[in-house]
Amino acid sequence: MKPAHIQKLSTIVLWSCVTISIVIFAFFLYGLTNHADFTNTLEISVLLNWLYIILFICIATALAFSVFQFLSKWKDNPQSVIQPIIWIVAIIVLFGSSYLFGDGTPLEISGYNGNENSPFWLKLTDMWIYMLYILLALNAIAVFAGIIWSYLKNIR
Repeated sequence: MKPAHIQKLSTIVLWSCVTISIVIFAFFLYGLTNHADFTNTLEISVLLNWLYIILFICIATALAFSVFQFLSKWKDNPQSVIQPIIWIVAIIVLFGSSYLFGDGTPLEISGYNGNENSPFWLKLTDMWIYMLYILLALNAIAVFAGIIWSYLKNIR
């Protein structure tokens, strides 16, 4: 595909998703105004399902472009893919270790009858919380290291 066609197609997809999102969000707000006691959860289900669809599309697209870029780099220079492989392995180890550190003890929640109070979901939730802590700490370290680096660079 030519770049002009790709840009036109991506613009159409973007505005289609924005339009559908606005319609679904308006449907959700309409449901909130007419069902303040949340007896009809159709609007919430439609909104959540649309969010799941968008999330899946974003993840699938990101993975597809990553694989395409990885394969094109591999074809041009096989040694240039070593660093991305190391980063992928490091991320998998980080996710796996943070999942293992999670607590799977079921919680005592009065009135809750759902299936998500199981060890898998509890450990998965802990994994995302731990990952958030780790990424926030790494972000803070990077900011301070950048400040110190630029300060030391200007001293010379």
